[in-house]
Amino acid sequence: MSAIRTGIYGGSFDPPHEGHLLVAMTALEAAGLDRVLLLPCGDIPCAGRIKAPAADRVRMLELMTEDCPELTVCTMEAEKKERTPTAKTMKTMKKLYPEDELFFILGADKLEKLPEWKQAEKLFALCSFLALPRDGLPAEELAKVARRVGASVTVLPMRQVPFSSAAIQEELADFREPTGLSRRVAAYIAENGLYHDPEMEKRVREMMTEKRFRHTLGVRKQAVELAEIHHIPLQKAALAALLHDCAKCLPFEEMQAVARSGGVSEEGFFSSPEMLHGPAGAVLAKREFGVTDEDVLNAITYHTMGRAEMSPLELCVFIADATEPGRRDYPGLQRIRRLSRESLPAAALLSLERTRDYVLEQGKTFNPLSEKTIAWLQSAQDGFDRKPGI
Repeated sequence: MSAIRTGIYGGSFDPPHEGHLLVAMTALEAAGLDRVLLLPCGDIPCAGRIKAPAADRVRMLELMTEDCPELTVCTMEAEKKERTPTAKTMKTMKKLYPEDELFFILGADKLEKLPEWKQAEKLFALCSFLALPRDGLPAEELAKVARRVGASVTVLPMRQVPFSSAAIQEELADFREPTGLSRRVAAYIAENGLYHDPEMEKRVREMMTEKRFRHTLGVRKQAVELAEIHHIPLQKAALAALLHDCAKCLPFEEMQAVARSGGVSEEGFFSSPEMLHGPAGAVLAKREFGVTDEDVLNAITYHTMGRAEMSPLELCVFIADATEPGRRDYPGLQRIRRLSRESLPAAALLSLERTRDYVLEQGKTFNPLSEKTIAWLQSAQDGFDRKPGI
């Protein structure tokens, strides 16, 4: 029986993207490997460019490879706080897989210095090398140099990887939807606020009570889940959800001043903090956090009352606010949650109708803007059923 051929693919995977998947699958096929172990590094202090904690990078790798049985995430290095010499890592791998033939996957740019690696001779005896081409580098010539000092090197037949973690990080920091991320990984990033400005979440936390902040995180979790189901931009859903209640804990007079300073003039908003905190929050989102996306600002403004012509993102945040996991049970909540997975407009309509019934039972006046939203949702049902993303 021939030995199992095992590839070892290490890196920061910050975040893991389709380029990493392409490398692993190419190595499997081109080198005839039986499996590839993905080996994310730990939280290494000297590697200042790593942004996501090791535990999150491990989880993202697991999500990315769920449908790839030949790929396995190995946490051996992720649990360490310092960089391990490759020879030491491969020695441990040989102990774990003594019968396997090991192949270490690396970029061709590393080949030139390969003879200088710590304990290079021992490393060469433990494994062979699979080199990834790099634009502008003579990979085959570099491989010949490495072979002359005892390394067994094969250059993988593949083009330059079309994605980079650094570029994806920049897009995520701007709450854009990067190409090259699996939907599962992108949802995990959005739900946990990874690669977004950590100061934003810190400032939001300082603006509200602990209970309100827990609600905010619950809304973000729910909004991302609904956005994933209904094909709504995940990072925008996370941003709008994080900021939707940023004005909620302001004293009412201050909330009014913020709203008026931002050009809010609809008097119906000023009847109560419940009505006004959305519009005031949109003013703060723009002024304090630099949000300029109109869809995000509208989602914050109308997350309580709704409005006619709500966008998919607005509906997503509206329903997430009404159904987040920490919400105390109320009549119709479970039905609204179930319905939200099928149709956001239908769930929003049911939620508003339930709210109207409760308000009228209390002998109070139902908000006219919400009444208009109900009328619009009722008349738009057929059209929504035909729209993608709803």
